[in-house]
Parts: sequence; structure tokens; C-alpha cells
Amino acid sequence: VERPLGAAPRRSAAVPWELALVLAAGLCWLLLESRDAIVIERGVAQVNGLLVAFPVLGVAGAALLGARLATRALPALRRWAGRRRPPVFLAVNRLAAAPGAAAALLVAVTVPVAVLGYTATLSAGSETTLAAKVGVQIGAERALVSIDRVSPTAGTDAVGTVLDRYDGSVAGPADGARTRTDVQVLAVDPDTFAGTAFWDGSFADVPLEDLVARLTGPPVDGRIPVVATGLPPGAVDLRLGSLPVDAEVAGTARVLPGRRTAEPVVLVAADRLPDVPRSAGSDRQSELWTDGPAGPAVEALTDAGGRLTRTLEPADVLTTANFLGISWTFGYLSALAVFVGVIAAAGLLLHLESRSRSRVAGYVMARRLGLSRRSHLASLVVELGAVAVAGLVLGALLAVGAVALVHRRLDVDLLRPPTPLLDVPWAAIGLTVAVALLLSVLTARYAQAAADRADPSAVLREEA
Repeated sequence: VERPLGAAPRRSAAVPWELALVLAAGLCWLLLESRDAIVIERGVAQVNGLLVAFPVLGVAGAALLGARLATRALPALRRWAGRRRPPVFLAVNRLAAAPGAAAALLVAVTVPVAVLGYTATLSAGSETTLAAKVGVQIGAERALVSIDRVSPTAGTDAVGTVLDRYDGSVAGPADGARTRTDVQVLAVDPDTFAGTAFWDGSFADVPLEDLVARLTGPPVDGRIPVVATGLPPGAVDLRLGSLPVDAEVAGTARVLPGRRTAEPVVLVAADRLPDVPRSAGSDRQSELWTDGPAGPAVEALTDAGGRLTRTLEPADVLTTANFLGISWTFGYLSALAVFVGVIAAAGLLLHLESRSRSRVAGYVMARRLGLSRRSHLASLVVELGAVAVAGLVLGALLAVGAVALVHRRLDVDLLRPPTPLLDVPWAAIGLTVAVALLLSVLTARYAQAAADRADPSAVLREEA
């Protein structure tokens, strides 16, 4: 990428060829807008190839364009460094003397950082979303279902929370006529429900504890308070089977734990419901939700008069093939990003080796003029560290932009809430930053050691 000193720049170098990559990424995005990002084939989720091509092309093109703009700013940065301390002055002048190499290094750092940030964030978000879907469907870590009525005891309170699930309906206006909408009614224990049920802060504007506390509030015109999803606040004509219950929606949430169908979910305090006879046809079943091991929960359920019929656990859902296609795709891209990062580190060493003669000669002359070894090492750290930091920042910005455009469309199961959640992989980000900065420092020390090994008299004779 370097031109001989004094050579006229090529005309083709002034053409922003990288815009072709950006336009290709834009075309992939337009095509993706009219297609499904995730396609289920034979029960296996497959990632649309455009979801892979779009960020790779976009990141590569934007990184090249950013490097071009950064090199345009080097002359001004060189003038600014003329009034700074020797380490900064030397570092900036070395970068400005080889703008092509500086641009190549910037791209080599930016691309793997951006791709790794994109893939790691989407993978973490997909895993978090899937775990949330499982948690919402089950209600907690596991749910024990009983065909016999279970009454809360000290034993059940110690391991989780007991609730009764009913098939219900609510009345609402539609097309000018009164119709009924099926709902799932969960009669919960307000004292233990919030401490066991699965919850994410995105499910509602207030914590679950606040919503559950509304279940114990005073009646409104004789109507018992409930919390619901998919229903507007206010009075509702609720029925458990055929048994009417006057209710008031005192709180709403976008998602509530225990939702296993597409029907809205209604939470109500169990001790405020009237007795529901079997003749009402509400198809009641009792459940014990727990976040602990199954053994003590089964024992507590049996002691409370329950008879276990089945246990719902997340393990079977998490190991299904649906999610594996996504994790494999982004895992491959993450591995590719790491591989590119290794190539970038090798390129950094090759860059230093290719310019070692001029660096050593400059170092020897500078030492004759009074430059200390410590200042020269600091200049190397500043030079390489500046490229690493610039690449990290630019790569992070590109990753954020790509994730913002894509992550809402990465939903394996559109029928079950919640919608895709964003989970930032801070550990991976911290490791990437640490590795990039550590490589810069180690490479700088390597270059300093190489300069220290040089024989000053031999170097001066060669330059003469």
C-alpha cells in the first residue's frame, strides 16, 4: 500500500472505490426488507444469507471509507503535533509519513472488532431472548403441574409459589356487538409470586412487585383488581368458565410470566376469587413454580395435597434444533472475526519489520540529539495505541449501527413473547479492548527491543 517517496499519487487512488461495498450492503438490506431474516425449514431455524452479507459488506466498506477520511486528517494532525511533547510528535509524524500503512492498519483493526461486536451481540441477544421466551412460557425455572388442588403451605412457600390456572374469557366491544375473548387466568399468591416468577425489566414500565401489589388493593365499585396483558385498563366482564367475576384491570404489562398460548394473561389474587365449582368448566389446574431443584419441589407439592402429572423445564426447549442454526451461523462469523484479528496482529508486526531500517536510523539519530529510550518507547506506544483505539472506536460504532438495524428481526419464534431482547456482551467487549491494547504495547516493546539491538555505528555508516 506504500508508494516510493516523492512518487506522484495514482489517479485511481482518489476514487472512493469503497463506496461500492457500501452500496452493495445497502442493496442487501433492501432485499432483506422484503424477506424473512429467519426461515424455519423442517423445524430448523436458518439465517438468511443476506443477514450475513449485509454487515460484512457494510463494515468493510465503512472501515475503508473511515480510513480514507482519517488519512486526510493526518497533515492537520501533524501540524498540531508540532507543538506537543516528543513522544506525541514522533508518533504522529511516523503515521503521517506512511498514510497508506496507517490506513491499512486501521482497517485491519476495525473490521474484526466490528464483525466480532456484531456477531457476539446478536448471539447473546438471541440466547437471552430464547431464555426469556422459555421463562415466560414456563413461568419460572420449572413448573410442576398437578391435577389435584394444591393449597399453599410453608413447604411450598419455601421452594416457590403456588397458583391455579383457569380457562376464562372477557367481554369486549367488536363491530358494535358484545363478544368474548379467551384469556388465561392465573390465581396467584401475592406474597410469593413476584419472588419466584420469571421477569425482565422490558416486560412492563414498572417492576413485577408493583404490579403484584396492585392485586391486593381495595375493590373498585365492588370489582376485584387484576393485572393483565392485552387488555385495556378499566372494568372488564371476566368469567372463569361460566362463573362471572366482576374485575377491574388495575395494571397492565406487555408480557406476563406463565403465558403458554396466544391468549391474554390475567393475574388475580387467589384469596379474592370466589369458589370456582367444577361445573363452571374452567378446566382448573394447580401449579407449583420453583427456581430450585425438582426434588424438594415435588416433595412440597405432594405434602400440600397435589398429584404431579408433568414437569415443565427449559432444558428440552434450549436443546432443540431451532436455535442451533442461528448460533452456528454467528459462531462461525465470530471465529472468522477472530481469525481476521490474528491476521491484523501479524500485519502489525510485518508493518514494523518493513519499516525497521528507517525506524532504527531515526532512533539512532534522535538518541544523538538527546532523545531518551523511554520517550522513544512512549512514542511507539502512542503510535500503535492510537491506531488500536481508533480501530476500536470505529469498529464499535459500525457494530452498533449494524445491530440496531438487524436485532429486532432476529426472532426464532414469532408466536411466543417477548420480542427480541438486546443483550450487550460486556465480557467479550472488555476482552477485545484488552487484547487490542495489549498487542499494541507488546508490539511497541518488540520494536523498541529491535532498535536497542542495532549497532549505532553500523546504522550511521549505512545511512551515510
